[in-house]
Amino acid sequence: MTVSVPCPSIVTVVTALAVAVVGWYLANARNTTIIHDESHRHYMTLYEAPFEKIRERMREEVRRVLRESKSTVVTVRLLTPHECALIVFEAERHTKDRGWTTKRHMRYPTTDVPMSDLPMGNTLVLHRVYRRIVPKIVSVFEFDRELVDVNDLFLIRYTAGRQNSLGCHKDGSLFSFIVPLNDDFEGGGTQLPCEGGDVMKPDVGHAIVFCGQQMHRGLPVTRGTRYVLAGFLREMDLKDGS
Repeated sequence: MTVSVPCPSIVTVVTALAVAVVGWYLANARNTTIIHDESHRHYMTLYEAPFEKIRERMREEVRRVLRESKSTVVTVRLLTPHECALIVFEAERHTKDRGWTTKRHMRYPTTDVPMSDLPMGNTLVLHRVYRRIVPKIVSVFEFDRELVDVNDLFLIRYTAGRQNSLGCHKDGSLFSFIVPLNDDFEGGGTQLPCEGGDVMKPDVGHAIVFCGQQMHRGLPVTRGTRYVLAGFLREMDLKDGS
């Protein structure tokens, strides 16, 4: 017997997201303050230091990662499946009238929407990135926490018959992550490296974190629509100068 599941209204979804965010804030207000205080101290430490010393420190860190950890890939549980579904719903509601963007990334454009346009999901994702992904980068890649910051967050849509894949490329970031937001499609997956590399298909809500300078690609979706949360993390948006 087929069971019909009613689609939640926008009021229901927005209310659920609001309750989740407010509930998290009330439960973690002290920790949030600590995160903001720590970020402020990191920024002040960097800006008070001589610029050339910062650049040299950056070069050393970047060269070491590219030399020692370029092929490293780690998995981090970032979101629950329910949270993923709510973010996708918010994106589809937002793009229903405004459309998806296709020109934000020059060389390898994707059909996407910036997370900054999705206020409820963006608040949740940013918090999780700083609490779960950034510490993992610091511990696994042994990268200086003061030099890591989020540069870009966006939600990609791959659809069979439209833009269903992304060619072999490297990102404009030192670190990148990809989070599948659904699994009701066929095909897809992230292959890294491009030639002969593993095809990564983590569970919904689990991020794969890797060096953005490693060549990788999004494989074709053959049926349905694949939603992916992608993030670029750079070191305070400063160039490594290499």
